[in-house]
Amino acid sequence: MRRITRGKILVGNTSITGTSGSLDISGAVTFLKGTTSWNVGTVADGTINSTAFALTGATTSSACLVAPGFDLQECTVTATCPAAGTVEIVVNNETGASIILGTAAATWTVFALK
Repeated sequence: MRRITRGKILVGNTSITGTSGSLDISGAVTFLKGTTSWNVGTVADGTINSTAFALTGATTSSACLVAPGFDLQECTVTATCPAAGTVEIVVNNETGASIILGTAAATWTVFALK
């Protein structure tokens, strides 16, 4: 059953509301947040550096978003859940040259949606 009432859409027990460019999907999606400290170091052209960490509740069907908290210098980054409770972050360098992404550990934030 769908019902629209004063800017709110109800689908079953799920309430979807939105104001000023934000969207709240109460009860429809669970957002898990995790952080890890990682020094990516130097990533040679055409290669990847990766790390994995525990995120309780993440599953292989979770969609992941990652925020490195610093400039990736044109490298790409992805996050996936290769196994239950595990998130893997992968930095890929296809820039044409080696890139130094850090000389010290930085905090990476990952959101997993389930």
